[in-house]
Amino acid sequence: MSYIEWIERARFFLKEAERYLKENIYWASCFNSHQAAEFYLKGILFKITNSYPFTHDLIILLDALEKLGIDISDNIRLSADYLTPHYT
Repeated sequence: MSYIEWIERARFFLKEAERYLKENIYWASCFNSHQAAEFYLKGILFKITNSYPFTHDLIILLDALEKLGIDISDNIRLSADYLTPHYT
């Protein structure tokens, strides 16, 4: 899958998350938000390195970006840590 496909899928999940949020279906919004974040991160990593860690853990994906010299704010890291358990 190309990085463009990762981004397209991420956008789909983000729209779904927003829809569920408006419908007050919070668990589904969190799940789809996680999927969107995961797919965006994997898309970015794939574009830069042509690879990504095989994980659903957003922190591990952020760590991989940080190792490439991309600064990750504490706010993003905290949000990712909160969102990751909503995948399962």
